[in-house]
Amino acid sequence: MKIYKNLQEFKVFNAGFPVETIFGGHLLAVRGKEFITFYDWETQILVRRVDVSPAPKNVFWSENGQSVVLALEENFYLLTYDSDQVVSYVNNKDPSAAQDEDDEGCEEAFQFTEEYQEVIASGLWVSSDCFVYTNQKGHIYYLIGQKTMKLGNADKKQFILGYDSKQNRLYLVDKNFNIYSYSLLLSVVNYQSAILNEDLHGAELYFKDVPETQYTKLAKFLEANDKKDMAFEITPDQDHKFDLAIALNKTEAAFEIAEAQQSVEKWKKVGDMALISGFFQLAEQCFKKSKDFNSLLLFYSSYGDEEGLQSLLVDAENAGKYNIAFETAYLLALPEKCAEILMKSKRYAEAGMFAKAYCPHMIPMVMKEWSNLLTQIKLPFIPENIFESPSFKDAMAESQQTYKEHVLLNLYNQPRAPADEIELQRERWYADDSTAVETGSKPPESAVSQQIEASPDPDADGLD
Repeated sequence: MKIYKNLQEFKVFNAGFPVETIFGGHLLAVRGKEFITFYDWETQILVRRVDVSPAPKNVFWSENGQSVVLALEENFYLLTYDSDQVVSYVNNKDPSAAQDEDDEGCEEAFQFTEEYQEVIASGLWVSSDCFVYTNQKGHIYYLIGQKTMKLGNADKKQFILGYDSKQNRLYLVDKNFNIYSYSLLLSVVNYQSAILNEDLHGAELYFKDVPETQYTKLAKFLEANDKKDMAFEITPDQDHKFDLAIALNKTEAAFEIAEAQQSVEKWKKVGDMALISGFFQLAEQCFKKSKDFNSLLLFYSSYGDEEGLQSLLVDAENAGKYNIAFETAYLLALPEKCAEILMKSKRYAEAGMFAKAYCPHMIPMVMKEWSNLLTQIKLPFIPENIFESPSFKDAMAESQQTYKEHVLLNLYNQPRAPADEIELQRERWYADDSTAVETGSKPPESAVSQQIEASPDPDADGLD
């Protein structure tokens, strides 16, 4: 091999193996069949031999010489070059000494950084930290640190021609010498590089030169690199800002965005976050705005908000959410309202059974509306009112009397204690229970057990 310097023949040396291709750069790279060897330009001393099969088809050096990309047939490697180790190694070697065939050079010359499963069609270092390349699929990517980001799409037959840092344009050319250009801002590249290197002060300086049109792109980049706080500050996209506010638990900021957009989905998310964070008034406000009746039911019933449940009952019924309305009326101990809701939802069978158990006086109304519905849809069936049936007349009269004397008075007309007095009410209940056992007005557990044991067999003859 001959080396020319200033158009003059400078050195001639023998590599000692069949040479397939040579590459320039900070070191002279010579490709063999299943390896590539790097030599010092001045002394031709072997710096490092890298065994890799197949041998690299191209070598790309960064501007500062600290990084090198070895492009293979199906992937590529990113290596870090240590020039100080190489200088020390070369100075300690005798250039005139015969080269050992087993010599692999300086082990510290290159350090493996990362492997990428991409095929490089063409590539270029646009700065010391940014490597741009095209792949066989026609995509343009740029590599910063160890992360690859997509720049755009190009035709498969386009190749990188060069980069103009003054215009911030990347130029590509096809086989017909047509020129194509893509925008690649060095300010954005330098900012991303500073973020990946945890140089926040440098990133702040570079950010001043970034145009506002790139803020959305940088915000997504920051989010992907776990810098959500910084992304939240710079993103102009309100939807993205809302998602970041939810991720960062910024309740007030998220609520402001939801209010500005009048978004039902955003109100629901803010309500859930506020509930978890303990901001109950804000959570209630968001659930009301979003008409999230399920959450309101859980919210009000959890701490016994009777007024809230009454308001929810009206809103849910007006909105046709009969399941929520029924559950709310049931919690409020409003049996007549429960039956009305069942009838509104055309569930007359359930309404009849519910009325029989909790409000027998409503059975005639249920039967009448049920019969009208069956007549409208022309079904040959008429529901039977068991209150008017001779077979059940006496039993139903007794049932209705029992309901009036015991169930209605003891269950629905009792004063309701505040929810925060539950422990006090529990103590009173146990105290009353204990007093009843001591005075004999209530049989103790052992007596009850004895009665059960002495009861006749329910399967015996003569028992209904």
